[in-house]
Amino acid sequence: MKKIFYLMSVCALAFISCQKEEMADNAQSGKFNYTFTANHVLDTKATVSDKTDNKWPVLWEKGDQLGVYLADGTFVGIANLTDESAGKNSGTFTLSTETEIADGTALKFSYPYVENAVSGTGVVAAEQTLASAASAGVGANAVAFAEAVYVQGQTNVVLNHVNAYLKFNIASAEDAFAGYNLDGITLWADDAAVSGNIDGNAYSNTGDYVKVSLTSPVTVGTQAQPLWLTSLPADLSECKKVYAIVHMSKGTETVTLPVRLNGAGNLPAGSVTEITLPSLTKSLAPAWYEPVETRYIAAYGEGWCYGPENTVLFTAKNVAKTVELKARGNFMNVVEPVYVQVLYASNQSQDKTTGFVKFDGTDSYSGGFIDHEIGDDYSVSVSIGNVNNSSANGQISAVLVKDSNKNTIWGINLWACFNALKTVTYDNGTILTYDLGAGNTIDAYNDWKSQGCYFQWGRPWAFPYSDKDEFGWTRVPTSNAVTLAKSASTPWAMYNYNGEPYDWYWGDGNKTDRSGDLDDLWGNPTSSGVGVKSIYDPCPKGYRVADPAILNEIESGINASIDETTGAITSAEGAATEIVTSTSLYYLKHKGVAWSFAGAHQNASGSNSRIENKVDAAVYWSNAISGNQARAMWVRKKKANNKYSIERLTGRSRALAAQVRCMVDTEDR
Repeated sequence: MKKIFYLMSVCALAFISCQKEEMADNAQSGKFNYTFTANHVLDTKATVSDKTDNKWPVLWEKGDQLGVYLADGTFVGIANLTDESAGKNSGTFTLSTETEIADGTALKFSYPYVENAVSGTGVVAAEQTLASAASAGVGANAVAFAEAVYVQGQTNVVLNHVNAYLKFNIASAEDAFAGYNLDGITLWADDAAVSGNIDGNAYSNTGDYVKVSLTSPVTVGTQAQPLWLTSLPADLSECKKVYAIVHMSKGTETVTLPVRLNGAGNLPAGSVTEITLPSLTKSLAPAWYEPVETRYIAAYGEGWCYGPENTVLFTAKNVAKTVELKARGNFMNVVEPVYVQVLYASNQSQDKTTGFVKFDGTDSYSGGFIDHEIGDDYSVSVSIGNVNNSSANGQISAVLVKDSNKNTIWGINLWACFNALKTVTYDNGTILTYDLGAGNTIDAYNDWKSQGCYFQWGRPWAFPYSDKDEFGWTRVPTSNAVTLAKSASTPWAMYNYNGEPYDWYWGDGNKTDRSGDLDDLWGNPTSSGVGVKSIYDPCPKGYRVADPAILNEIESGINASIDETTGAITSAEGAATEIVTSTSLYYLKHKGVAWSFAGAHQNASGSNSRIENKVDAAVYWSNAISGNQARAMWVRKKKANNKYSIERLTGRSRALAAQVRCMVDTEDR
């Protein structure tokens, strides 16, 4: 039997600035046909119109839906807004499938309708999207409930919003960010819950931030424009750190501008809090934070780093360079850098050397590596002294960046290469003739242990050949998730996961479908694209990790035969890529450029095995992925069934530590 009743739904908000303002209440009734349809979801949208007499009327939009339930939570159906109600403060909703509801039946309503949700529950998401910087669509991130008794002929329903709304007014100083794209905003309350699940008046799985992103960014102007988001109700008046983090972009620049909100106050349920930000300038950010970054902010926009480069190149002895260490990227994951300390210094074998690294003219070693306080401008003057071992001209030292409590928060590589760097142009880019961390090309110096360092894919920190326990890095087998935060706080640790696919990173701990995997850490989340310079790229300024196309040039040019008895390799005449032997030293040579057979640290299965034979393998990372592995050049002389062959594989486990060859970054980042 079809039952007809009248339902008027008033969605009312109030406004809080310094005082709570009254909500609009203009109830009108309309015809409501109850029918039943299950498991059908449309986007919900509600627009908050301009405030009038301190009231914020909420306007229904086409496609809005209510979930309808019995008093015990049993799902009745979805009620759809009628077309003629769109744009009005009160709306008529209709169920399209017939169902019987008796007079006097107690009903519950929820907005927006969410499939499989229970009456009285909802979610204020930490990650929200809007199609417009205005309030259109803000209702999609809302949670509102109502109770009413069905009365045939007229049933009035008043929705009570259990979340808070924020309206940010944003404008730029004329000479700062005017003309940039406004991509979104984050409300971050470091010690308050502003996102999470709602069950009546209880909250769970709460988070300390809410971020709204615009699917169609708008241009930042010098006149204030609104940007809306939805949060849990919260009292922020006692919070130690509350920030509005404005996200902007222009060309290769990504702007993350944190604006401190002092006295943010109370965010009541069912109310709008309007916040007008100061005119946007870089000076709003803390002195230790750099809001403008031209490198790609990896981890799909959630990464962070310290300083404009992860490897600082020194081409002359005892010549100081200023190393800047301001934080960049995800502001919620960074702290003020205060100290630097050498982790290891001197050469590839990591012998400690007094005076090898100096900070602001002071030795970094005095019976042990000392903590050195960085300057008020968040930079430190660094110089590299004499090479301790003349047979290992390639020098990588590691410097730890620490917070005020002397906890490690980042690491910087110091590359001392006192020979002139050279580049050669290949078909797919211009590359260095040196491996990252080397002091010379391998054909000019027969010591494969000095031909660069090893890097785990996606991480910026160098792991030299030796791993002496007293100084330097350590191998850490783990069966637990290694997050980006853990990785950043332990740049000395070469992690592995003892199981397929042998990755160091498990952001969400999911070992089955790898849904937490990050493929863009080195700026190229494809198997063949060119990518961009990322904040985790280990190459010095002006260079980035080589694209896979460059490695393909070398691999595809190999044409060699192997003596099955001795294992000797002979390159075919005219081969584009030669396999060269020199005093038992193997290396590849392509267009006059040498690529080392320096092996790799396996560090994958937990055995911590090392491919360290100088004739065993040439292993180089590209900046790209290969499925759940990473794209690498892997050229190996392999003996199987008493026969030698050249083994070439396109994907290697990301926990592997292999060499890196840098190419010129055309954007000079």
